Amino acid sequence: MNDDEVYAVQLAVDEACTNIIEHGYGGEGLGEITCSCTPKASGLEIVLTDHGKAFDPGKVPEPKVSGPLEELGSRGAGIYLMKKLMDEVDFEFDEKSGTSLTMFKQKKSQ
Repeated sequence: MNDDEVYAVQLAVDEACTNIIEHGYGGEGLGEITCSCTPKASGLEIVLTDHGKAFDPGKVPEPKVSGPLEELGSRGAGIYLMKKLMDEVDFEFDEKSGTSLTMFKQKKSQ
């Protein structure tokens, strides 16, 4: 992957983990996050799993990105950013196995 793609993956994973800590667990040190990275021929798959509070990502409103940064809402900006940075973003919820966030970044032809 090129430097821009690597940066996009790092930023998306950081944002996802921040969301899990803040919204899923309600603070630092209150739960675990499991991360797995699987290289694929066409890119990189990242799966983050947690047992925090489940939510419906379809009910999280998209932020208003057309105005000044200070007017950007605190809800939905993280998911919006992840979707902009990654090629695929998928949430799955299961009572026993928790929440799984699968993200995929396709590498550009080199």
